Amino acid sequence: RVIERMLLATMLRIRLETGRTHQIRVHISHSGHPVIGDDYYSRNARGTVKTLPVDIKKHYEYIDNLMERQALHAASLSFRHPVTKEKMSFYAPLPRDMIELIEELRIIKDNYETDNS
Repeated sequence: RVIERMLLATMLRIRLETGRTHQIRVHISHSGHPVIGDDYYSRNARGTVKTLPVDIKKHYEYIDNLMERQALHAASLSFRHPVTKEKMSFYAPLPRDMIELIEELRIIKDNYETDNS
């Protein structure tokens, strides 16, 4: 589900069936829009970057290097304990680096829209 569209990225809410980050990375990359910071699966989508206008491409390269990891966050995890069969649920707020990435993406979008309006 789309949460927010920005110039260089779209924030999504994704529900996994298997609980594996690989599942997200493969499907998102296959659509031509890889996860930010995913050096492995973003290789297939790099051709898309070449077609971006120069003023947008420089921002993409900046954002792509901003995080030292994949821009994925598990806000909640639930599973049945393998021994007790009790349902276990865990919740985590967005980490600081993700908040900073989102803020940078919003600034880039706002500046681009202001410059081009």
